[in-house]
Amino acid sequence: MMVTLYKKDHQGQPYYYTIHDRQGSLFAPFTLTILWGKKLDRPREKVLTFTSEEEMNRKIRVILDKKFREGYLVLYSYFRPDEADDLKERILKYHY
Repeated sequence: MMVTLYKKDHQGQPYYYTIHDRQGSLFAPFTLTILWGKKLDRPREKVLTFTSEEEMNRKIRVILDKKFREGYLVLYSYFRPDEADDLKERILKYHY
């Protein structure tokens, strides 16, 4: 899963926010990596680890709901065919 969001700041500059679960972790079986910033070549990064897939999926939904309330739109999204059907439907209305 990967979702890249964006919004423009008060000066019209884009601000990006990306969530993905591609990166593994030595400390927990499930990991989310969050990247954000004005430039995608030098983003800030945060890694969250989870002991269950359900816990990780709840956090994804909380993060996305918050970002949508803040005015972000979906620039890009990718989901494996067998994952997150409800989330795919939910983010469709926020696509750029």
